[in-house]
Amino acid sequence: MRFCRATIALILLACGTHTLAAQEAKSGCTNRHYAVNIEIGKAYISGICVAQRNEGEEILSIVNEFGVSALTCKRNGEGKPLRIVNILKPLNKFYIKRVLRKDLYTIMPELLGEVSDKEREIKHNNERYGISYRFRPISDI
Repeated sequence: MRFCRATIALILLACGTHTLAAQEAKSGCTNRHYAVNIEIGKAYISGICVAQRNEGEEILSIVNEFGVSALTCKRNGEGKPLRIVNILKPLNKFYIKRVLRKDLYTIMPELLGEVSDKEREIKHNNERYGISYRFRPISDI
């Protein structure tokens, strides 16, 4: 019985992934999933990054390994400023948010761009503050 349920769940997941890709192509919505690692000196944040573009609105969300939303930012249209909507309490300092906002503003077009090579890793280094960002694509199921 468990085998049957697991098989049905896998089939539905595969169909849902294919349907999601078809809807994405039809609606103009872009979704990208990355494994992210942000290193700041001796501290780091790692987890999953979901970048989404939907009708001119761009949203970037980073969730750590425990399922806690570490950072969510939003931009309404190309060239508009990036706004941090949600951030972890230890990172909720004006100087940290300012640096993250500037760095993510430069990284976001690469994350949501038309990528011909899906296995391309995106790296960004902020040498002034010693912060390195690394985004590795998560391959589709």
